[in-house]
Amino acid sequence: MTSLAIARPHYSIRKFDPSRTIERPVLNELLDALRYCPSPTNLQPWRFLIAESAVTKAQLANAAKQVDANRKLELLDASHFILLCRLSDMSDSHLQALLAQEAAEGRFSDDSAQIAQHHARARRINLHRYERKDLAHWMEKHVYLALGSLISRAAALGIDAVPMEHFDQASVDAAFQLPQHGLTGVLLVALGYRSRDNGDGPGKSRLPAERIFMFR
Repeated sequence: MTSLAIARPHYSIRKFDPSRTIERPVLNELLDALRYCPSPTNLQPWRFLIAESAVTKAQLANAAKQVDANRKLELLDASHFILLCRLSDMSDSHLQALLAQEAAEGRFSDDSAQIAQHHARARRINLHRYERKDLAHWMEKHVYLALGSLISRAAALGIDAVPMEHFDQASVDAAFQLPQHGLTGVLLVALGYRSRDNGDGPGKSRLPAERIFMFR
Protein backbone atom coordinates (compact mmCIF):
# COMPACT_ATOMS: atom_id res chain seq x y z
CA MET A 1 0.00 0.00 0.00
CA THR A 2 1.33 3.43 -0.94
CA SER A 3 1.72 6.28 1.53
CA LEU A 4 -1.05 8.19 -0.26
CA ALA A 5 -3.41 5.21 -0.01
CA ILE A 6 -2.72 5.15 3.74
CA ALA A 7 -3.18 8.89 4.28
CA ARG A 8 -6.21 9.58 2.07
CA PRO A 9 -8.92 7.74 4.07
CA HIS A 10 -7.79 9.01 7.47
CA TYR A 11 -9.43 12.03 9.05
CA SER A 12 -10.62 13.18 12.48
CA ILE A 13 -13.46 10.80 13.24
CA ARG A 14 -16.30 11.47 15.67
CA LYS A 15 -16.95 8.03 17.12
CA PHE A 16 -14.65 5.26 18.30
CA ASP A 17 -15.39 1.56 18.63
CA PRO A 18 -15.43 0.86 22.39
CA SER A 19 -14.87 -2.86 21.85
CA ARG A 20 -11.44 -2.43 20.29
CA THR A 21 -8.25 -1.66 22.19
CA ILE A 22 -4.83 -0.88 20.80
CA GLU A 23 -2.62 -3.84 21.68
CA ARG A 24 0.61 -3.16 23.54
CA PRO A 25 3.00 -4.03 20.65
CA VAL A 26 1.12 -1.64 18.37
CA LEU A 27 1.04 1.05 21.06
CA ASN A 28 4.79 0.65 21.47
CA GLU A 29 5.21 1.37 17.76
CA LEU A 30 3.28 4.59 18.19
CA LEU A 31 5.41 5.56 21.18
CA ASP A 32 8.57 4.85 19.18
CA ALA A 33 7.28 7.23 16.51
CA LEU A 34 7.15 9.92 19.19
CA ARG A 35 10.49 9.05 20.73
CA TYR A 36 12.38 9.02 17.44
CA CYS A 37 10.68 12.02 15.91
CA PRO A 38 13.12 14.59 14.46
CA SER A 39 13.89 17.48 16.80
CA PRO A 40 15.94 20.56 15.86
CA THR A 41 19.38 20.32 17.49
CA ASN A 42 18.10 17.03 18.96
CA LEU A 43 16.58 19.13 21.73
CA GLN A 44 13.62 16.81 22.51
CA PRO A 45 11.79 19.39 24.68
CA TRP A 46 8.81 17.11 25.23
CA ARG A 47 7.18 14.59 27.52
CA PHE A 48 4.17 12.40 26.75
CA LEU A 49 1.46 11.36 29.19
CA ILE A 50 -0.13 8.06 28.08
CA ALA A 51 -3.69 7.65 29.36
CA GLU A 52 -5.05 4.12 29.30
CA SER A 53 -6.95 3.87 32.60
CA ALA A 54 -10.64 4.74 32.58
CA VAL A 55 -10.14 7.46 35.19
CA THR A 56 -7.39 9.27 33.31
CA LYS A 57 -9.18 8.97 29.97
CA ALA A 58 -12.32 10.47 31.52
CA GLN A 59 -10.33 13.42 32.87
CA LEU A 60 -8.86 14.18 29.47
CA ALA A 61 -12.11 13.61 27.58
CA ASN A 62 -13.94 15.99 29.91
CA ALA A 63 -11.22 18.60 29.49
CA ALA A 64 -11.81 18.54 25.74
CA LYS A 65 -15.59 18.70 26.04
CA GLN A 66 -15.55 21.60 28.47
CA VAL A 67 -14.07 23.91 25.86
CA ASP A 68 -16.52 23.04 23.09
CA ALA A 69 -19.58 21.28 24.44
CA ASN A 70 -21.25 21.31 21.02
CA ARG A 71 -18.70 19.00 19.43
CA LYS A 72 -20.14 15.54 19.21
CA LEU A 73 -17.01 13.62 20.05
CA GLU A 74 -17.53 10.31 21.82
CA LEU A 75 -14.03 10.43 23.22
CA LEU A 76 -14.49 8.05 26.13
CA ASP A 77 -14.65 5.18 23.66
CA ALA A 78 -11.10 5.88 22.49
CA SER A 79 -8.57 3.20 23.34
CA HIS A 80 -5.90 5.62 24.55
CA PHE A 81 -5.15 9.29 24.94
CA ILE A 82 -1.75 10.89 24.63
CA LEU A 83 -1.14 14.32 26.11
CA LEU A 84 1.81 15.91 24.34
CA CYS A 85 3.63 18.30 26.64
CA ARG A 86 6.52 20.69 26.27
CA LEU A 87 9.09 21.65 28.85
CA SER A 88 8.11 24.82 30.67
CA ASP A 89 11.67 26.06 30.29
CA MET A 90 14.95 24.79 28.92
CA SER A 91 16.93 23.78 31.98
CA ASP A 92 20.63 23.03 32.22
CA SER A 93 19.78 19.61 33.66
CA HIS A 94 17.91 18.72 30.46
CA LEU A 95 20.81 19.87 28.30
CA GLN A 96 23.26 17.85 30.38
CA ALA A 97 21.03 14.78 30.10
CA LEU A 98 21.05 15.13 26.32
CA LEU A 99 24.84 15.38 26.23
CA ALA A 100 25.22 12.38 28.54
CA GLN A 101 22.94 10.26 26.35
CA GLU A 102 24.71 11.31 23.17
CA ALA A 103 28.08 10.58 24.73
CA ALA A 104 26.91 7.15 25.94
CA GLU A 105 25.87 6.35 22.35
CA GLY A 106 29.32 7.27 21.05
CA ARG A 107 28.22 10.33 19.10
CA PHE A 108 31.30 12.38 19.97
CA SER A 109 34.77 11.65 18.67
CA ASP A 110 36.35 13.47 21.63
CA ASP A 111 35.62 15.97 24.40
CA SER A 112 35.96 18.93 22.06
CA ALA A 113 33.18 17.58 19.84
CA GLN A 114 30.91 17.27 22.87
CA ILE A 115 31.69 20.83 23.94
CA ALA A 116 31.02 22.08 20.41
CA GLN A 117 27.63 20.35 20.39
CA HIS A 118 26.71 21.94 23.69
CA HIS A 119 27.73 25.42 22.54
CA ALA A 120 25.85 25.10 19.24
CA ARG A 121 22.71 24.00 21.06
CA ALA A 122 23.07 26.79 23.63
CA ARG A 123 23.39 29.40 20.88
CA ARG A 124 20.16 28.23 19.29
CA ILE A 125 18.35 28.28 22.63
CA ASN A 126 19.67 31.72 23.51
CA LEU A 127 18.54 33.01 20.11
CA HIS A 128 14.98 32.07 20.96
CA ARG A 129 15.17 32.98 24.64
CA TYR A 130 16.79 36.42 24.44
CA GLU A 131 16.67 37.71 20.86
CA ARG A 132 13.41 36.36 19.45
CA LYS A 133 11.85 35.88 22.89
CA ASP A 134 9.82 32.92 21.67
CA LEU A 135 11.45 29.97 23.43
CA ALA A 136 8.15 28.49 24.62
CA HIS A 137 6.62 28.82 21.16
CA TRP A 138 9.73 27.30 19.57
CA MET A 139 9.50 24.29 21.87
CA GLU A 140 5.84 23.90 20.95
CA LYS A 141 6.90 23.65 17.31
CA HIS A 142 8.95 20.60 18.28
CA VAL A 143 5.83 19.09 19.83
CA TYR A 144 3.93 19.59 16.59
CA LEU A 145 6.67 17.68 14.77
CA ALA A 146 6.02 14.85 17.22
CA LEU A 147 2.30 15.06 16.46
CA GLY A 148 2.97 14.66 12.75
CA SER A 149 5.12 11.62 13.40
CA LEU A 150 2.44 10.11 15.64
CA ILE A 151 -0.54 10.53 13.34
CA SER A 152 1.44 9.36 10.30
CA ARG A 153 2.45 6.17 12.07
CA ALA A 154 -1.08 5.69 13.38
CA ALA A 155 -2.46 5.90 9.83
CA ALA A 156 0.07 3.33 8.64
CA LEU A 157 -1.07 0.99 11.42
CA GLY A 158 -4.77 1.48 10.67
CA ILE A 159 -5.38 3.44 13.88
CA ASP A 160 -7.53 6.55 14.00
CA ALA A 161 -6.06 9.62 15.68
CA VAL A 162 -7.99 12.74 16.68
CA PRO A 163 -5.64 15.62 17.62
CA MET A 164 -7.10 18.46 19.68
CA GLU A 165 -5.73 21.85 20.64
CA HIS A 166 -8.96 23.05 22.24
CA PHE A 167 -9.03 21.53 25.68
CA ASP A 168 -8.99 22.98 29.16
CA GLN A 169 -5.24 23.24 29.39
CA ALA A 170 -5.13 24.90 32.81
CA SER A 171 -7.32 22.18 34.34
CA VAL A 172 -5.30 19.39 32.74
CA ASP A 173 -2.00 20.92 33.85
CA ALA A 174 -3.33 21.21 37.39
CA ALA A 175 -4.94 17.75 37.48
CA PHE A 176 -1.71 16.03 36.51
CA GLN A 177 0.58 18.43 38.40
CA LEU A 178 2.43 19.27 35.21
CA PRO A 179 3.86 22.62 36.38
CA GLN A 180 5.46 20.87 39.35
CA HIS A 181 7.27 18.65 36.86
CA GLY A 182 8.31 21.56 34.66
CA LEU A 183 5.78 20.74 31.94
CA THR A 184 2.92 22.37 30.03
CA GLY A 185 0.25 20.51 28.07
CA VAL A 186 0.15 21.43 24.38
CA LEU A 187 -1.85 18.85 22.42
CA LEU A 188 -4.25 16.05 23.18
CA VAL A 189 -4.65 13.06 20.87
CA ALA A 190 -7.36 10.41 21.12
CA LEU A 191 -6.38 7.06 19.57
CA GLY A 192 -8.39 3.99 18.67
CA TYR A 193 -10.48 2.42 15.96
CA ARG A 194 -13.43 4.10 14.31
CA SER A 195 -16.92 2.81 14.92
CA ARG A 196 -18.74 1.23 11.99
CA ASP A 197 -21.51 3.80 12.42
CA ASN A 198 -19.08 6.70 12.58
CA GLY A 199 -21.39 8.71 10.33
CA ASP A 200 -18.82 11.17 9.05
CA GLY A 201 -19.55 10.99 5.34
CA PRO A 202 -17.00 10.31 2.60
CA GLY A 203 -13.90 11.47 4.47
CA LYS A 204 -11.36 14.15 3.63
CA SER A 205 -12.12 17.09 1.39
CA ARG A 206 -9.09 18.89 0.02
CA LEU A 207 -8.52 21.86 -2.24
CA PRO A 208 -7.24 20.92 -5.70
CA ALA A 209 -3.50 20.62 -6.14
CA GLU A 210 -3.28 23.71 -8.38
CA ARG A 211 -4.63 25.82 -5.51
CA ILE A 212 -2.04 24.82 -2.97
CA PHE A 213 1.22 23.98 -4.79
CA MET A 214 3.39 26.74 -6.24
CA PHE A 215 6.15 25.75 -8.61
CA ARG A 216 8.86 28.23 -9.49
